[in-house]
Amino acid sequence: MKTYQHYIDGQYVDPIGQRWFRSVDPYSGKAWARIPQGCAKDVDRAVVAANRAMREGPWATMSATERGKLMLRLAELVAKNAQRLAEIEVRDNGKLLAEMAGQMNYHPEWWRYFGGLVDKVEGRVMPIDKPDIFAFTRQEPVGVVGAMTAWNSPLLLIAWKLAPAIAAGLRGGDQAVRIHVGLDARIRGADQGGRLSGWRVQRGGRLWPGGRRGIGRSP
Repeated sequence: MKTYQHYIDGQYVDPIGQRWFRSVDPYSGKAWARIPQGCAKDVDRAVVAANRAMREGPWATMSATERGKLMLRLAELVAKNAQRLAEIEVRDNGKLLAEMAGQMNYHPEWWRYFGGLVDKVEGRVMPIDKPDIFAFTRQEPVGVVGAMTAWNSPLLLIAWKLAPAIAAGLRGGDQAVRIHVGLDARIRGADQGGRLSGWRVQRGGRLWPGGRRGIGRSP
């Protein structure tokens, strides 16, 4: 049986509480993987890394165009591994392979769309009736955020949330256990220089863009 770890701050680590839970294949009724069960301390560790990654290192200084290129690279890796990711999704939650294969074949389109949009995020100059005042808006990431995804199509749903977040300059996070174990490998493949390192995830819905990634579950 495969035993997974959190992936936080660029490293695979065991959960601080040393607790795992078993993932059961709905079809066979048998456990096929052990997943780290995260706790508040794991989250705190990831959020600290998230804040640091937002403000220091290569991600903080990366141009929008370069960020978009990484997202396009990720799209190609997901497309290349769509069948494998679909099979992992089926094993995780029991959905039909035909449905999951269709989702995985379409999944890369979110990365392509937002990868092309990333260097087109613009502010605006607003007219104002006050003399000697220049009013404008600037779109920029604020910091670590949380997002929720459902259990039934987690890999597709995480793309809906993660792709625009990364395009806007946040660090990425993905969730829902081994589906994202598979996606994590694709992300690291797209980011061979270590610039897109930013993942912390909790099964059941806690996504922490902004720092290094981990996979686990709240107690």
